[in-house]
This record gives sequence, structure tokens and C-alpha cells, in this order.
Amino acid sequence: MAHYATSLHILLPKLPTGLRLSAFARVAVDPVAAVEKAYAREGWRRAGPDETATRHVTLCKSGVRAFLSVYDSATASPGAGILPELALSLSGALRTAAIVTSLGEAGLFSFVLFHRGQQVDAAFSGARPAQQDWLSVRGQNQAAIWHAAFGRAHFAGMEAGNTGRLTNPAAAFLALAGAAATAGDAGLAAWCRLAGLPVAAARLDAGSVGAAVVARMGLVPAPKKRLATKRRLVLAFDAGAADYPYHGFYPAPWPVQASATRSFVWPLTCSGGGLRRFRLVLHIDRTGGFVVHKVSVAAYGFRHGQLTAAAPLAQFGQTVPEDEAATSADLCFDTDSFGLREPPPGIGGEYALLLRVDITAPPAGAATLTPTLRAGGADAAPLILPTLKLAVTKPHWAPVVADPLDELPARRDAVLRLNAPSVHTCVAILPDTGADIRDSLRQALEICLAPVSRTALVAAVHTITHRSAGMAEARSTQIVPMRSLMQDRLWRSLFDAASGLQTVRIGIGLADAPWPLAGFVMQTTLRDEFSAALEQSQAGGPTLAAAGWAIAEDSALSLLRLDVATARQGFAAWVRHAAPLQAWTADCAWVPDFDRYGCYTLTPYEAAADIDWYGRGLAGTLTDRAWLRRRLRYVAPRMWLGWEMAELVDATTLTGFAKVMEIEDGLEITLHNHRDLARLEKALLPLLPLKV
Repeated sequence: MAHYATSLHILLPKLPTGLRLSAFARVAVDPVAAVEKAYAREGWRRAGPDETATRHVTLCKSGVRAFLSVYDSATASPGAGILPELALSLSGALRTAAIVTSLGEAGLFSFVLFHRGQQVDAAFSGARPAQQDWLSVRGQNQAAIWHAAFGRAHFAGMEAGNTGRLTNPAAAFLALAGAAATAGDAGLAAWCRLAGLPVAAARLDAGSVGAAVVARMGLVPAPKKRLATKRRLVLAFDAGAADYPYHGFYPAPWPVQASATRSFVWPLTCSGGGLRRFRLVLHIDRTGGFVVHKVSVAAYGFRHGQLTAAAPLAQFGQTVPEDEAATSADLCFDTDSFGLREPPPGIGGEYALLLRVDITAPPAGAATLTPTLRAGGADAAPLILPTLKLAVTKPHWAPVVADPLDELPARRDAVLRLNAPSVHTCVAILPDTGADIRDSLRQALEICLAPVSRTALVAAVHTITHRSAGMAEARSTQIVPMRSLMQDRLWRSLFDAASGLQTVRIGIGLADAPWPLAGFVMQTTLRDEFSAALEQSQAGGPTLAAAGWAIAEDSALSLLRLDVATARQGFAAWVRHAAPLQAWTADCAWVPDFDRYGCYTLTPYEAAADIDWYGRGLAGTLTDRAWLRRRLRYVAPRMWLGWEMAELVDATTLTGFAKVMEIEDGLEITLHNHRDLARLEKALLPLLPLKV
């Protein structure tokens, strides 16, 4: 469609009272300078006194929420113009939201949302632009994305009959988003209102900008810089990819279902050039007859940590011959025509590669898979990818919350993970009483980590300070030798309530390994502008989740010098006096993690439950004290229940198959035999997350 109005709108941080938009120098990051730098990255600079500008850019203030609108004389459709690239760059540099709007003939429009360097949502009337496969999200996930981009309070204020109190911002957003699903100029206006952007700003073009001009820039193409040296192709495993959790458990196995076919993926990044040929070797040690059916590699555009399109730029796939599929120790694949081209000049040129292996498990057995990739052929330097260990697991315990007929792969996997003793875990969820609970937690952890502190291992300390869903977060990662971790000034700051840390994650392992062998996580309740009112009226106060874990494999525990039984005795002694809402120790295929902004997490027990957590609006509420007082997040052979839960349980029934002991503020339950988990669930039925 022929666009007559295409523009970019950047949400600026709130300015102090009385500060004019032109006084950008007093703000932490100067948005005008950031726009100029973003254009420079795309090959444009300001025209000199003796030069004639070929591109004219006008920056204007838009709306009460202080958008900086960018009007470019050379923009075309959103898929072909430069504005989407600027939106990706500026939303990442300024840690904010950015919107590219386009309005064309016959009322056709596009509305593309970016947040912190990623394209996160889009709305169109008519056909999508052919040049880009924009990501569109609907439902509860869309509400979470928009709340993260604009803040929950923004949508609460839009509720009909708003009284100034936060009731249900997710429902308010979904109602408004449904109303925005209209065609024509009215549809664009509805999406703009949802974002707090004046629709008039989206209807302007570079030739019709009037008042509220902040800056004007005349641009000329920047001279292309010659590369001093030839770019070097670099392949690397992407250890940060969260979509493939099965990699993080080695040397312990990941559970797989007997006689089932699964696909396993190794994510990689490719930078410094294209990839036209490679050699791939898949080494397999197996028992029981694992069968590899197909191996494939697909390449995608990759920018700011996100795939830019669903269609691959290049791909390779080969079916394994039957005589090798179940017996060969090394499967070799060569291609001379992969076809991943060199990136265009002046662009960073990073790609994502996904190596996929399709494999069928036998009725019983185990397998380890180690891929090696050589870019350029057999003589190139090898990239040895992490080993994946699989083990056929037949569930001896099917939790009562799971539907036995449910064929959803995620729920079947969750049941398998509950039955796979791949990780030793200790978890406690407590009322967040501030300094006292953190001090006691720190002291207990120091006792547990004393043997580990005498090893040559390192600790990766990752922290997040994040005040609300609409505010920028401060992330920090430091690598500290275990020998000095608990003497380091950093250590006590992790447990200082005044530091405002919401997430503390410590991974302990070898310095050159992609994943830790053990770790600790401390997570506080998510907060927002209305947290105080929520704590009093709904949640009942903030909570603190603390968990320790270690890979359940002899070689890992030997490196850690960790005795699991001793560590769990120390945990039990601490938790008895900590007055938890609930706590447990378990062996399962789960590295503990809890809700963060933009990332809601379930325990394997909750993931196995026949509940649509998102559809019922429960996602994001499982760390509220109101939920934790009445619903268990896990059922394990050893558990601790707070007094409110203990009052709902018949302790006499429990004594028939478990040791029951009163603690300072509740009950401690220890099964005599782990096979009695089903009986324990029956006794705890009033506390289970069941579908109603």
C-alpha cells in the first residue's frame, strides 16, 4: 500500500516536574543524541555547512506521556524503511518502548511495538507487509508484554469508571485491545490510545510537522569505511537461550518418554560473515537402541537477541540411513551449499543457527549426544557443542493434579521431570520480614557453602534491581572465585534489604563451563506503584523465595565437595525456625526459578497440573501470600507447612505413613517411604492446585 504517514515514536522516561523536554542534557540519556547515533549506525550523519542534505529528520514532542516522535522525509513502508531498525536500536539503548506507525490509502495501517531492543507486538489492517514477519501476540501474553512496556498503572487508569484504584489491569487491557481490533483510521487511533500516543502524531508526515519541534537534522550518507582486516567467522553456542532447558542438567540426564520421538535443539550464534559449507559430526553413546532419524541446521536473521523472521535464510536437513540410525557412534554430515550469505556492508551481521536432532527413545536405556561443527569443512577448527544426556524415564508417580489422558507435551514432560532425580533441591517460601530473615538465610547458606568455598570453582553472581513493571531494571553479573565469595564485600550486599535487589542468582561451577553445577536463588515479590495497597488488600504482604540446588550426579557432587544429606540437615534446622509459608526438599529435573518481570515460572508440579494458568489469570499471582497460604506449589517426601495450611490438614491421617512434627509456626512432614506420595497428596487435597 502507498503510505502517506510513517513515523517512529519513542516513549521517554518521566521527567522531573518543571523540566522542559528541550533540557535533555539533564536526563540520564539524551534521546536526541541517541537518535543521531542510531542514524549513524545505519550509515547517515549530519550534513556539514557546505553539504546539501538528502534526508531531513524532524523530532517532536508528542503527548502527555512524553513521546519523542521521529519524522523522516525518506521513509517508505515500515518493512522497507529505516524506522524499524531505529526502533530496535533506540528501544534497546534507552531501555524503553518504541512504536512504528504507518497509515496509508483506504485507511490501511500498521502499528508495530518494540521494547528494550526487541519487536514484541504488531497490529495491521489488511495484509501484512511482505518485507517483515512481525511478531503479533494476543491474549494474556499480550497483556503482560504491554504492561512491561508501558506500566500496569497506565492501563489501570484507562478502566471505565476509574476510581484511582488498581483492580484488574490485565482485564482492562484485554477489553481495550479487543476494541482496537478494527480497520481503518479508527483502528490505528484505538491502538494509539492504548499506548498513550496522540493519534495526531501518527497521522503526520515529515512535510506536515508543525508545533512542538524539538530538533531538526539534515542528513547525508556517511562514507563507507573499509575494513582493515577480513572479518573472521565466529560460531558460538548460545548458553543463554531459555527455550531449551534440557541442556542445563548435564552430567545428570534429562528424562524422555519410552518409545517417543523428540526433537532436541542446540542454539548457536554466527557472526563475522556468512556460512556456505560446514561439516557436522554427531557422536552418540547409547544403550537400549536410541534411533536418530534426522539432523538439520537452519539459519535465521538475529538482532538484539531475537529472530527477525520465522522463515530461515538457509537450511540443511538429512535423514539418517536405517543401517546407521540405531548403531553408528558417529554420524557425519557435509554440505557445500548451505547458502548463508555474507551480511550486507555496514551491518553487524549476526545470525542464529538452530541445530536440531530428531531421536526416538527405546523402551529403556540412556544416550549421550555430542555434536561437533566445523565451519568451512573438515580442516576447520571444531566447535564442540555441549553434551546432552537423555534417559528413558517411566513415571512411578503420576500426581493427582495431572490429567492421565492429557497429551500436551509440556505436561507430559513435567510429569517425567517429577520422576527424574536429576537435581537435589531445597526450597522455602517465606513472609519477607526484611533484614532478620535475610540475615538468618545468609548465615545458613554460609554453613552450607563452607566445603564448596575450599574448591577452585567460581560463582557467577547475577542480580536484578527492578522496582516495577514499568520501570527500567538494573542487571549485574560478576564472576567471583568461591574461595573469596563469602569474604567479598558483594556477599553481604546480596542480603541487605536496603539494596532493593529483587533477584539474586548464584551459579557455582567450572570457570569454562556453560552451566553451573549448583546454585542459589533468592527472589522477592514483584512490585509496582500500587504494591502497598495490594499487599494490604489482596496479597497480604511481600514474600521471599529462597532455593538451593545441586546436580544429582557423583562427579558433580565430588567437584563441589558437597554432601547432600548434611546440606539438607542444615536446611531443615534453619527452616524449622524461619516460619515458612511452605517449604520442601525434592529430587527432580528442575533448577529452581521464580517469577520475574516478563517471565512467569511454574514448578514441575504446577506445570503438570491440568490448569490453564494464563487463561484463568493466575500467572503472576503464585508468589502472592494470598495464594501461598492456601495452595501448595509442590508435593514432596519432606515438606513444611505454615500454620494456616496446617490448620486445613488432618495430622492424624498423616501419622499413618509419615513422621509429623510441630515446628515453630506449622508442621514438618517426612514420609516413611517415598512410594507413599499418592497417599500424601490425598491427605493434602484441600491444599492442591486442582482444576475447579
